[in-house]
Formats: sequence, C-alpha cells, structure tokens
Amino acid sequence: MMTRKLDFLIIGAMKSGTTTLHDYLSTHPGVCLASPKEPQYFSRDNVFAKGELWYSTLFSAAKIGQLWGESSTCYSRSPKYKDAAKRIYDYSPKAKIIYIMRHPVDRAYSHYGHLVLNDGKQFNSFEDAIEQEEEIISASKYMFQIQQYMNFYSKEQLLLIDFDEFVNSPQKILMQVQIFLGLDLAELYNVKKISNDAGSSKIRRNTIKNIRLIRNLPLIKFLIDRVLTKEKREDILNFITKNILNSKIINFQKEKLKSELGAMSIETRSRLLVELHSDTELLFKFWGRTIPAWFK
Repeated sequence: MMTRKLDFLIIGAMKSGTTTLHDYLSTHPGVCLASPKEPQYFSRDNVFAKGELWYSTLFSAAKIGQLWGESSTCYSRSPKYKDAAKRIYDYSPKAKIIYIMRHPVDRAYSHYGHLVLNDGKQFNSFEDAIEQEEEIISASKYMFQIQQYMNFYSKEQLLLIDFDEFVNSPQKILMQVQIFLGLDLAELYNVKKISNDAGSSKIRRNTIKNIRLIRNLPLIKFLIDRVLTKEKREDILNFITKNILNSKIINFQKEKLKSELGAMSIETRSRLLVELHSDTELLFKFWGRTIPAWFK
C-alpha cells in the first residue's frame, strides 16, 4: 500500500532558528507538521527501523490538501548522520528542503551551549567540547551539509535562509518560504516569540516535572480530577508553566546557566574562522550572495 509522502523538511542548521520557523509554519492553515516536532526519522537508525507506515502516523492530524512537513536539525549533521539525505530522497524525491544558517562560529558556540544546558553534557570549556564533539564544527560547514542533498536533489528544491535576516525581517522571510512551498500567502505568527532559547528546554522540563509532582499529590489530584475536565487541567498546567518560565527567578536561572559556559577566547574564534573559511566561501559561491560578517 502506498503511503502519503512528505512535502518539505526544515533540516537545520541546529541553533539557527529552525524551531522558530517551525512554530511560525504551524499556524498556516495549509500546513500539517509532524508531531512530535523533531522525529529524527531519517537520521536515527532505531527510529528509521519503525518504517514508513509508522512515520505517516506523525501526520495523523493532517487535513485534506495540507502539505506535510517536518523539522529535524540532525538531517544537516553529517557525517554523524551520514545516511539522512539519501533516506529522505529515497522516501520523497520531490520534497523541498529548507536550510537556515547563521554565522558559523556563533552557531558552533551555541551548539556547545545546547549540549551543556539542554543535554547535560559536561566539558571543561568550549575548546574541550570541540575536541570531543566533532559535529559542533562539521554542522557549521554549511556547504558540506548542502552537498549531501545536492547529490540527490536539484538546486531548485532547496531554499537557503540567513538567520539574522529571519530575525530582523521575519515576515519577509516567511513570505519567501510560503512562495517556495507553493502555499497561499498568509500572515503567520509565533506565539512563543523566542523558540528553543538556550537553557530554557532543561528548565522547562524540570518546571513541568515539579508541577506534575505537586499536581499528583493524592488530595490535590482527587480534587482537581473531580472538578476539572482533562482539557481544562491541561490549559491550567500550560498557563502556570508559562507564567513560571517568564518569571524573574527563572530568567535569573537561565542567565546563570549561560554564564557558566565560559566565553570563547579570541584565539579560538580566530582559529575557527580560518578552519571554516573555505567552506563558507564555497557556500557563498553556491548561494550567489555574500555575508561579510561571517568572516569576522
């Protein structure tokens, strides 16, 4: 039996606004995005083994006529996930690919921050991290990542986006994305404002965990379940979580976590600019545009 195929993917780059673009597109009536947001189906062997029928269930909420899309940043983290591009092409050769990029050194440092603040990995410094985790640098070699897809897809199936331009002119970029995907133009919005802020994922998980622990205390659980519907309970949980995460105490915790990362040295930045220079030059030649700030 043939299964419905994916129409587009946002493949990264990690820490370059992928989640924010995903959140914007989720408000377009012509789009159905995979749930959960980052299934990593084409990159993780154990997930890929579940098969296409399982993958199609991630779009069970789709309505007739909607485009299917998903966002997984590990799809642009070769060679760690070297089979992703081919698997995507074998599954959906007509798919369109969206790739958001930012200053390659800044992205690498943010990647390091994600590993520490969200994944709980421990390093002595940024320099130690890039020695231990090869993908921190390889994920900033954008042309190398793009080439994995150009081995299969045409250039017309690829849309490249500058992260800073997206931040400064979101509606302009969102218009380009909608035209690229062939969607009816709509003014999209992002209710989260800032998606996937460094450190917030870990704090959010811990906050929700603590709220649920309190909520499941026998007496409180009995009273809440007796008085409120399931939908109302979820609404209240989301309201409480949102207000706690926006509180001064939580913001202080996030800033404290970030400060513990340690700054990147001038010497390390200079070395990485040199290491990434040739790939960035190839990218600009392929892209047909240059961003001088990416060389500084």
